[in-house]
Amino acid sequence: MKIRPVALFETQVDPWGFSIPIMEAFKKIGYPCDYLTPASESNLDQYVTILLYGPMRSITTTVERFQRELHSNKVVMWFTEQVPPPHLPKIMHYWVARYRYHLQRMAEVEKQAHPSMLDQAFIPLLRRAGRLRALGEMIILQRRQLLASLCVFTEQHARFFRACHIPASVIPMGYHPLFGRNLHLDKDIDILFIGSLVDRRREQTIAKLQQAFAQRGLRFVIYDGSRQRGAIYGKCRMEILNRAHIFLNIFRQPWDDPTFRLLLAGANHTMLLSETVWPNSTGPFTANLHFAESDLQTLAERTLDYLAHPAEMEAITEANAEFIRHELTMENQAAKIIAGLQAIQPRGSRL
Repeated sequence: MKIRPVALFETQVDPWGFSIPIMEAFKKIGYPCDYLTPASESNLDQYVTILLYGPMRSITTTVERFQRELHSNKVVMWFTEQVPPPHLPKIMHYWVARYRYHLQRMAEVEKQAHPSMLDQAFIPLLRRAGRLRALGEMIILQRRQLLASLCVFTEQHARFFRACHIPASVIPMGYHPLFGRNLHLDKDIDILFIGSLVDRRREQTIAKLQQAFAQRGLRFVIYDGSRQRGAIYGKCRMEILNRAHIFLNIFRQPWDDPTFRLLLAGANHTMLLSETVWPNSTGPFTANLHFAESDLQTLAERTLDYLAHPAEMEAITEANAEFIRHELTMENQAAKIIAGLQAIQPRGSRL
């Protein structure tokens, strides 16, 4: 059997469109990827490394498949999600996350043995605590000795996982041209927000800002995936971002990171204005160099101030664009993942 180096295991529909950029990046550095899905019948042990990213949705069935078919720790997880509250005791995170994982496993894997898991009253529970479910998936991968490497976006996330006894490396997602480009469009949108409003904190914050922006005569455009406002992806997202002076970042939770929105902002020539970011949650980016930030109480006034000083906005926008296109590229990040794996490979093996 020919041993192949890397497989990208796709586990969910991805509106951000990361699979092609990741595969192209690994190919450019000499590690072409095979593309696998849960329906693929490939022998997983023919790969040195199996790369996942997310988990944007449950990967419980994938974890269970790995348990059956893999015989060594070869899973690399590029963790793109946010984490549970970092201030809570880690022992609580550990046990609650494991319990959340096993609930998901009973519903997805053991449906026949546990028919009550299919009750309509139970299904909504599986739509909650997604961060704990994702943590539980990482804990199970680690406990079953399947996880070779966990890559996270920020030091805040790395510290969180290390406290849960899961080693983590800070390797954020990188830029790829598919994320956007400067279309040199007229900017007719003052401020733009793209993101779900299902979390109460973000929903209430956006509602207050919407009122504040309206009082100041600003055009505020929102895409939240709802029937009323709609969702936006691909070329349409590129165009709308190019039309915005300011791309707004409001966190679902205060300890979250702005990496995804900074990649989109730099790629599509708009300035990211974020609520205040925790010091260890900025990843490779620097506040007031690659993005602007403001506390929520003064954010509306700061928006007016930036719109009145376009040269300052342009300087921040260009600094971010230059950084992601030349330093924070997907190829550079893929190379870091490979280097990290090579450092932990057993003597005599090759990646």
